[in-house]
Amino acid sequence: MPQIKTIQIDAISKKVYDLFSSSETNGCVTAVFKNTFNIQIGKIFLANIGSNIYAPHPRSILVSKEDFNNHLAQKVRVGVSLKGCSKYFCFPELGLSLSTEYASLFIPKVEIANDILHVNEIKFNLLWGIWEATRLRGNYPGKCGSPLAGYFMSKYAKAKFDTSSSCESTFSCNMREALWYRINVFLDAVRRCSLSKISNSAREIIGLGVGLTPSGDDFLAGFVSGAVILGNTKKNLKRYSTRIAEIVCFWATSRTTDVSISMIRDASHGEVSEPAANFVKSVLQIRDPYEAAVSANQLMSIGETSGEDFLNGLACGIWSFAEAS
Repeated sequence: MPQIKTIQIDAISKKVYDLFSSSETNGCVTAVFKNTFNIQIGKIFLANIGSNIYAPHPRSILVSKEDFNNHLAQKVRVGVSLKGCSKYFCFPELGLSLSTEYASLFIPKVEIANDILHVNEIKFNLLWGIWEATRLRGNYPGKCGSPLAGYFMSKYAKAKFDTSSSCESTFSCNMREALWYRINVFLDAVRRCSLSKISNSAREIIGLGVGLTPSGDDFLAGFVSGAVILGNTKKNLKRYSTRIAEIVCFWATSRTTDVSISMIRDASHGEVSEPAANFVKSVLQIRDPYEAAVSANQLMSIGETSGEDFLNGLACGIWSFAEAS
């Protein structure tokens, strides 16, 4: 019997850890990328394995960069089987075992106490934090403004955030302009508490864009998580935020990728990545907008446009429900 090489996991989401700890689990690799790969556990649960250069998210398993490059990156391929039980799970075909014994546990669900800042302080943290993070990244007003510009930033800061740096072609610029138009329709429906219009506009946004998590999905996941997290602090808003989350999840099920569906479902429970969780806490509870700027910058660094799109949605979700409260 070949010797099994054991790799120590540095960090793992509690959501994934609990799944492995509860019973013997089988799965397989479903997609392989340059620096990460996805695994399907059981029939529907998706998780992601990568190196610890990334911040943990609701479905992440992180190992050291050295272990990932030396033992996983060159060997893993789609279809490789996975078996997990208790504190270990292994890839028998590769002779590799991953141990959770000394891994740090990331709890993705954000729960905010009721003692949040006044609505005007929340708005200021949002405005200053995202503006400063955007400025530090070298982005300036451009043709393709984000929904933050179209919805409320132009009213308060007289500024637009540039997303044109991500537009490598006329097609992508036009796509993003179409996306922001639909998002503004969605946000107007949220402000008017029109569930039918929220449903219609969410349907038009889901799946819009390219990649495993299209820009429209990233935005809606961010919005839903912000709405749910803030809605949980206000009894009069919880039912409304939950209903919006249900609508978005419903349309996602049939109109986008499995990865996006998982992300949106996590968002509907207030489960987000570490940078997003830090941003929410800094905006709602800390009287220092610099903290919001730091976490916003970290969130915007994720992917090509995914982090920025998620941040746009998260900020709009918080803003909308802060105003409603």
